[in-house]
Amino acid sequence: GSGGTASCDTGTPHTGGTQYCETYSAGGAGGNYHYEIWSDGAGSGCMTVFRDEATFKASWSNVGDFLARVGLRYNETQTHEQIGVFSSEFAFTKSGSNTSYIGIYGWSNDPLIEYYIIEDWMGSWRPSFSTNKGTITVDGGSYDVYTNVRENAPSIHGTQTFTQYYSVRTEGRQCGHISVSEH
Repeated sequence: GSGGTASCDTGTPHTGGTQYCETYSAGGAGGNYHYEIWSDGAGSGCMTVFRDEATFKASWSNVGDFLARVGLRYNETQTHEQIGVFSSEFAFTKSGSNTSYIGIYGWSNDPLIEYYIIEDWMGSWRPSFSTNKGTITVDGGSYDVYTNVRENAPSIHGTQTFTQYYSVRTEGRQCGHISVSEH
């Protein structure tokens, strides 16, 4: 299904946590999880990391480019086969109308690729990107797949040229299962 706020259980509201509002900060988030917050310096953005599984909240205003994430960090020397199959269960609530998207974010090495699995977006703007590669079906939904080449751009290995991949769900949802390996 398309998910939806009414059918999503976001669990017990979290209290406490550690708030980060820097232009860049990264570190441990409890267990095997790591957090990262990054912005291009425009506007303001903060995230609170609760150190309970991969739970966090984020808020932002008038930002140019902003990233808030909590997730697993893998050994960069391992191949996909060595890491194995991985997926994510997620649930979130959203408010506001900023232009942004919500989902999975990551990188691969050799080839250097930045990837996004976009499950939902803010406002009426549904993301699309430069080159449409077609549509795939994963986790009971359809995703339009796009690529974009970034030349001489910041990456996890300094300034490089790399390809970005975007899987954008055709109907946004606020909870469910994401088969990262299938994407």
